[in-house]
Amino acid sequence: MKYALIAAALLTSGVQAIENESQMNSIEAVSEVDQLQAAAHLYLRNLGDASSQNIDEIADRISTMCAPNCKKIVNGKVIFESRDHYSVQLTNIKKDIGIWAIQPLEILTDVGSRVAMIRQLVFTEKAGVLIVFVVLRFDDEYKITEIDEVYNKFNGKS
Repeated sequence: MKYALIAAALLTSGVQAIENESQMNSIEAVSEVDQLQAAAHLYLRNLGDASSQNIDEIADRISTMCAPNCKKIVNGKVIFESRDHYSVQLTNIKKDIGIWAIQPLEILTDVGSRVAMIRQLVFTEKAGVLIVFVVLRFDDEYKITEIDEVYNKFNGKS
């Protein structure tokens, strides 16, 4: 009888361990989705803030959200292949389009490939309203390894 109670207790704890492990896997999956969403929102917030910040403030933020080998592609053309060039590129954009404001329309994520796709409107001082599709690729620390943008004039109603 004593051994039956011990066996039952071990079996019950084993079942609970399996259930807990199963719950942990689903929690981790939710956590990865949350982390990917948070990384995409951080990108958007920093990009929006870059419109009004100086190059030093931009560079500090970029180093925390981008991997050292971060690459940016715009409309199929490689713009840079190191995060060290990102803040300079953002500063140059300001010269071309002036200040900007971003209105995210949609953020889609794929945890398996650590990708976020963002569809957004960008309201600019000099270039009008742009529709921008951004694909962000992340490493295992949720730092951006690639920014792939496709943009065009927005002809709809904003």
